[in-house]
Amino acid sequence: MITDLSPEPTATPLLAFFLRYPNPFARHVLSVDVLSRRIDPQTGQLHTTRLILKRGILPKWANQWLPVAGASGGRGLDAWVLEESVVDPPDWGDPSSVASTSIHSPFTTSVSQLSSSISSSPSLSQSSSSSTPTPTTETLSQSTTPSSTYQYVSSYEDQRTGSVLETAEEEEHSRRQPRLRVVQGNLNHRKFMHVIEGGEIVAGPNGSTLHHTTAEIRSNFGGAWSNLVRQRIESYGIGKFEVNTETARKGMALILDLLRRREPLPGREEVDDEEGK
Repeated sequence: MITDLSPEPTATPLLAFFLRYPNPFARHVLSVDVLSRRIDPQTGQLHTTRLILKRGILPKWANQWLPVAGASGGRGLDAWVLEESVVDPPDWGDPSSVASTSIHSPFTTSVSQLSSSISSSPSLSQSSSSSTPTPTTETLSQSTTPSSTYQYVSSYEDQRTGSVLETAEEEEHSRRQPRLRVVQGNLNHRKFMHVIEGGEIVAGPNGSTLHHTTAEIRSNFGGAWSNLVRQRIESYGIGKFEVNTETARKGMALILDLLRRREPLPGREEVDDEEGK
């Protein structure tokens, strides 16, 4: 688990999380579309599902196993990422609160529901180029049936000892502030590499905010005979995750700084213009 600390109170990083794209440190993110957003009237939780289109460059040695990457002409490989997040209201740690303590993988979403959401999203059809195929019912049915359910549990449940919050008073204060939990993973290319990320943004000590990040990277490529290939793919994925985590940290820091100074956030055009310089 990777933990970052921000000096801002929790509300600002929560806002920055939803506004983090686009930014100059995330040029690989081509589009972000909100599929659904609702407030649970019983718990007060904000549930958001977003579809994110990302483009990545695979190493040359992977082209022989994933021809579509080699055929892209160096343009990169496009991946659809489904992100599900829950914002718990203040006092989520109160024993009388009915807020859930765990968030399940978004891959339990039914194919028909997800396909309907995608087809009804006007911004998706506008932001996706013709060279980038939109996920279809067939591809989603293959990618939304995981071998096991992934569950992200709050760090307070599974790592209470040795926590960054060293006192009971700090932990109680944290539970009285809003909290965000998120899980996301790629919908396509899952046989080659399946990356599931979990995250939590929660109040920290002295009015700060903690951002915990976890990841599970696995490959089912090649069947039982190619353990070495899968290990190489998974090792590459771990290395990329560590690099991407540092890049994401810089992007969040930029958005936080702009929010702090009440300055305009970067638009897609500005990011593209900066890339072309």
